[in-house]
Amino acid sequence: MICKNCGTKNKEGATYCSYCGKSLNDNDWIYEKSISQSTGSSTNIIKIIAIVVSIVLVLGGGFILLKDSIFRDDTSIEAISIDGDYEMKDNTYVFDVNKTVIIRPKINSLSNKVDLIYKLDDSSVANIVKLDNSCSIVGLREQGTNLNICEGDKILKVVKIAFKNESTSNTNTSRNNNTNNAQVNNNSSRSTSQNQSSSIPLDDLTYFMSGYFNDYVDAINYGDFSILSGKLTTGGNAYNQYKKSIPSTYEKGITISLRGYDKVSAKVISNGVYSITYTVDWEIYNPEEETYRLQRERADYVIKQTGSSYKLDRLENWEILSKEYI
Repeated sequence: MICKNCGTKNKEGATYCSYCGKSLNDNDWIYEKSISQSTGSSTNIIKIIAIVVSIVLVLGGGFILLKDSIFRDDTSIEAISIDGDYEMKDNTYVFDVNKTVIIRPKINSLSNKVDLIYKLDDSSVANIVKLDNSCSIVGLREQGTNLNICEGDKILKVVKIAFKNESTSNTNTSRNNNTNNAQVNNNSSRSTSQNQSSSIPLDDLTYFMSGYFNDYVDAINYGDFSILSGKLTTGGNAYNQYKKSIPSTYEKGITISLRGYDKVSAKVISNGVYSITYTVDWEIYNPEEETYRLQRERADYVIKQTGSSYKLDRLENWEILSKEYI
């Protein structure tokens, strides 16, 4: 019998090949060949499945990475809601000067990572503080401008806004514009003649305090104590307190905005040392507590004169007059 596997000639009646050991039974050969072909086919199928699964995983991972970019173009602002008083005049939202309102947009997007940005055409008209994807806005003077609600560089909605004075009774109130170019009104609405004398350099002190308030806001919001340190005496308790509290406040995500201040009184403590009293209106956002409040404070600011310059030494009789949560 001839072996179909190796071609060796075997004796008649032999069951297995004397050379390679394969079965010489025709049915066994057919069975073994069938098993070999089946195994090869299964291996090919497994390889194909593995390739398909790999392609699906790659495409799925790419989709996850790119989905935010893909869906970003679909982000839109359907409408806005406003917490606070306003009037509508020719498609313009009109608010009172020095009154805080909260603007909340209704966002339509397939992405869950929308980060809105708020920009004014004229930033000198109002102060803006971002609150997650909402914002608070306080008008500084009577004027109109556009509020642009953006995502990145793309403007999603333009809102026309304007501000008006609630009454003329507040026109003598000293207000401070929270910008780099502070506008100071030296005419206080309160009479301070009983505490003043010709030896008090009120104009210089008022100018100094204006710079201090604005630097304090920047120091808190940027967590940079050096912004404020130049206006503090290094031996005063204000220096040591702010050096610790400013970085801590920044780490907690607290942001503040200066709405305004009023000078109440001024007096001489000693030669070159003055005490000037202010009430100050702050807007404070605390993300840990999820609170947004307006806070009025009153304090005596003790200032020391060195040559022609002034530095804040300490705060005395500090108190919170009122809090209003929004």
